[in-house]
Amino acid sequence: MKKLFKILLFSAFAIFIQCKNDSYNYTKKQEKESYFYAFKTTYLKRALRISYNNSEAINEVLKLDHSGFSDPYLPNEDYLLIDSIIRSDYLQIQKDSIESLGGAVGEGAEGKAPLYFIYEKLNDKKFNLFIKQRFNNYMKHHR
Repeated sequence: MKKLFKILLFSAFAIFIQCKNDSYNYTKKQEKESYFYAFKTTYLKRALRISYNNSEAINEVLKLDHSGFSDPYLPNEDYLLIDSIIRSDYLQIQKDSIESLGGAVGEGAEGKAPLYFIYEKLNDKKFNLFIKQRFNNYMKHHR
C-alpha cells in the first residue's frame, strides 16, 4: 500500500511538472505572437501614415480600424526603432518612385507604391528575423 501511494504521488508530481512546463511554453508562444502582432501592426499603421503624408483619408481608415492593442504593448525603444525603420523605408519608397518615373516600369505603374513596399516588408524574412531578435531581447530585459 505504501509503495502504491509513492507511485501515485510520484505520478501526480510528474503530471504537475509536465503541465507547468506546457503552460510556460504556451505562455511564451502567446507572448511571442503578441509581440510580433504589436510590432507589425505598429509598423503597418505608422508606415501608412508616413507614406501617404498623414492624409485625412488614411487617418480616417486607421481611426475606424481596431487592429492592434489599445494600450502600448512594446517597450518605448521599439516604437522609436519602428519610426526609424519607417523613415529609412520612406526614403526607399521615394527613391523607387523617382526611378519609376523614368519609364523603367509599365504604364500606369509610375510613382509611389507604398502598399506593395509595406506588404513586402511585412513578409520579408530578414524583417521577421529582426523582429524575432527584438523579441528575444525583450524577453531577456523586460520580463
